[in-house]
Formats: sequence, C-alpha cells, structure tokens
Amino acid sequence: MFTRSQKLAACTIVGAAWIALAFVAAAAYSPPLPHGADIRADEFSAARARTILKELVGDGIPHPAESEQNAVVRERILRHFRDAGYEPQVQTATVMTLKSIAAKAVTLRNIVVRRRGSGPGRAIMLAAHYDSVPQGPGASDDGAAVSAILEIARMLHDLPPSRNDVIFLITDGEELGMLGATAFVREHPWAKDIAVAINFEARGVSGKSLMFETSDENAWLISLYARHVAFPATSSLYSEVFHRLPNDTDFTIFKKHGIAGFNFAYIRDARRYHTARDDYDSADPGSLQDHGDNAWQLLIALADFDIDSHIGGSAIYADVLGRFVLWWPASLNLALAVGVLAATFAAFTIARRRGLSRAVIWRMLAAVPITFIASLLAGGLCDLLFRFAGLSGIGWVDNSFPILLSYWVVATVTVIGVLRFTWLARTDAWSAWSGVWLNWNTMGLLVAWLVPGATYLFILHRCRRGGRSLATDADPALRRYRPCRGRCLSAVRRHLDDHGRADRADRQHRVTPIGQSGRSPR
Repeated sequence: MFTRSQKLAACTIVGAAWIALAFVAAAAYSPPLPHGADIRADEFSAARARTILKELVGDGIPHPAESEQNAVVRERILRHFRDAGYEPQVQTATVMTLKSIAAKAVTLRNIVVRRRGSGPGRAIMLAAHYDSVPQGPGASDDGAAVSAILEIARMLHDLPPSRNDVIFLITDGEELGMLGATAFVREHPWAKDIAVAINFEARGVSGKSLMFETSDENAWLISLYARHVAFPATSSLYSEVFHRLPNDTDFTIFKKHGIAGFNFAYIRDARRYHTARDDYDSADPGSLQDHGDNAWQLLIALADFDIDSHIGGSAIYADVLGRFVLWWPASLNLALAVGVLAATFAAFTIARRRGLSRAVIWRMLAAVPITFIASLLAGGLCDLLFRFAGLSGIGWVDNSFPILLSYWVVATVTVIGVLRFTWLARTDAWSAWSGVWLNWNTMGLLVAWLVPGATYLFILHRCRRGGRSLATDADPALRRYRPCRGRCLSAVRRHLDDHGRADRADRQHRVTPIGQSGRSPR
C-alpha cells in the first residue's frame, strides 16, 4: 500500500504533467508570430500582407456584392495584381440567388489571374472571396485571405516558371451562396484546367489556420500536406463535423465539380464573425501569417508536382501537436477497429479467469448508454426551463456561451451522479477499468463504421495500450510488470518507495515507549 505522502507526490507529478501538456498543446495550436516587412522577399510576411489588407478594408465600409464599395475594393485588388506584373481578367456573370424571399438575379464580377507554366497546362488554384456581408467590412472574412493571395502573387512573379500553371481566383458573391464560384466553374474556360484548388476562409478573426476539409480520394493530398507544411493543424474529424453542419464555402462548389484540393480557415473569436467588429484592428496578424505560410508551402510543393502520378484512396489523419501528421489509408479502419476489439475481448477472457467481476464489467458496459439517455433527458429538462424563462431561441452567437455552459454543466452533473450513485457503487477498480475499455473499443468499432474520420480518437490509444492492460491490472502477480508505463515512472515509484520506507523508519525511531513517558501516545 502507498503512504499518504507517496500518493500526494504521485498526484503532484501527474497533475504537473497534465498542466505541462496543456501548455504545450496551447502553444502548438496558437498562430505563429507574424514576420516583419524586412524578411526576405521569397518568404511570406504578414506585415506586408497587412499593408494590403489595410488598403482593401479602407475606412471599414461593408462591400457586399453589387454595392458601390464592392466596386471600389475590386479596383484595389486589380491594381495590386497589375503592380505585381500580371494582367488580371474580370469575369462578369449573372446568377440567380435564392437567399431571399423571392429569386433574384445578381451580377457578379470575379477576378481571375493566370501564370503560365512550362508543363502540359494543368493548373493549381488559390482562391478566396472579396465580397463581405452587409453588416461588416469582412477584414478576416475574407479580406485576410485575399491580401495573402495578393502577397503570394507578388512573391511568385519573380520566380522561374513552374511545371504547372497557377491561377488566382478572387470570387464575388460568396456570401450570397457561393455564386461567384458557381459562375466560374460553369462558365470560365480555365475551370477545366484546374487540377488542385486551395481555398481560404475564416469563421472568426484569429486562431490557427486549420486544414479542415479536402476532396475525396485524398490520400495523396494528405501525404503532400504532411511532407511540405511546416506546422500542420488538421484532422479528418474536422471534415466529418463540417459535413454535418449547414455550412458551405467556395470549396464546396469546386469539390462538386471534381476538383481536388484543400480548404483552410481559422475560427477563434467567432463572436466577431459577420459583424461590424470583423475589422482591420481585430484581424490577428498571426492568423494571416499562418494562412500565408500554408498557401505558399503548398503552392510551391504543387507547382512542380506531377498531378497525374498520384496514388488513389482516402486517408484518416491528424496532426500531433502541430509538428507532424499521422495518417493511414481509410480502408484499414474497420480492420483496425475489429482487431483492437478482438484483442480486448481476448484479454478480457484471460482476465476473467483471474478474478474480474463479471457483474461489474457488465454494469460498466451499460453505463455509457444509461448516462447518454440520462444526459438527453437532463438536456430536455434544461431546454424546457429556458423556454419557460423566455430564454430559448436566442441565436445571436455573442450571447450563446452562458446558455451552452448551462447545458454542459447539467449534462456533466447528470453523468457524474449516475455513475457515482448507481454504477460505480461497490465497484472494484480493475473490473470497472475493464468495462470502460470494452465500452471504448465497442464505440471505436461503431465510429469506424459511421464516422470514419474520427476513428483515430479510439484506435490509436488502444493500439498503444493494447489488451495487455486488462490482464496485467487484473492479476496481482502481473501488476509489478507494466512495460507500457516506461522506465521513467518505474524510477519515480522506486524513489517514492525508498522515501516512504525511510519516512516510516524515522517515525518509528522517534516514538517514545509508554513505560518511559508515563502516558499513552496520541
């Protein structure tokens, strides 16, 4: 048994490790420091791009499609392309929009630029939109991306011709339903030459530039992204979540027309999104730097890439603390999930013979559906209370946090209550642990089938831990040998044991015999 000092020391070490990991994760998923204007001309500088952004935003007047300010911003973009040595085109198209009570014809003007390469005519496209919502100037959505593309166009112009062509597309009417992108893929003759599109968006004014979506058959794209992006921030789970939300971007249109590619966005401080506070001062320079770095690194990698030589198949992927990308073919998902679950059941069978409580394990297996149902009921009750108080139906994102926090608190208290007073009462730790991991692996199998992009959350940890934990934790004779805990933890435990023995010996040495003191020790 461990003494109180040993337990306190172990808890301190574990707590410090978790706090350190939290700081590392926070640093890994923060935007990089922006580069100054004095950096080399062939490296992306957020300072230079922000100078462009300041000019585009101007005095902060919104510039939705067909507005006078929209024309002013368009002319500023055209001038920057001409100053960089390009000959931009303006594609004019009339598109019907259904984002109003009645259908309406909207005249849009896309800006298109092409840099010819030395190859067979396949093209890589960087895309963003320059129109804003009527409520705000759209400095982050999507002025930051436009300024990054303009800076990259300037950087690219002086380099030798690449194998593939490069197209810069600045669309109009995205806020009305991706109308500019629709007009481009349907009517512009260059659309058929595009092999890869890289689109940039924002649903906030700060944060890491997340690669949250790719086209189908994306294994080659993920492989290229993993090799060439210095500080990746991505996950196949992002794409699964995005596809289940009622949101679209210009990349949705490109993807529907068979164009491969990537979709990037930063999403922090979403309360400023689509409001007057999406202005120049609120736009984070670090997020702009991250946008530009991602665009430049991928563009350089794809500019000389043989597009027709790539492999097929889809991938499951996730970055690890923004340092590298771990990925594998999606075709292995079910096999991995079934294998891990089978190994867990095998370990469970072995451990069951060594004294695990079958009743406790089955109670833990039932704990997840029970707590899920209890949480739904508690959430429904919370919603009824909000409706009764007249607080339901508040859709304004700036005021949503207290309501969302209330739902989370109610759900968390419900889960803890159910587990504490029903399923964890009179439960031995190792049997409970076994039931938890059986639950986890069963959910992993369901996720691999229903939500493939989230499989890594369930498979990776169990592949590391394996079914070994059930057998070793269940058998007292095997608890002393746990290689998965590593030499470091073993050394810590030996140190704590030595410290505890010395502490007990010291206390015994200082105890005064009863006969010498004449009174009983406290």
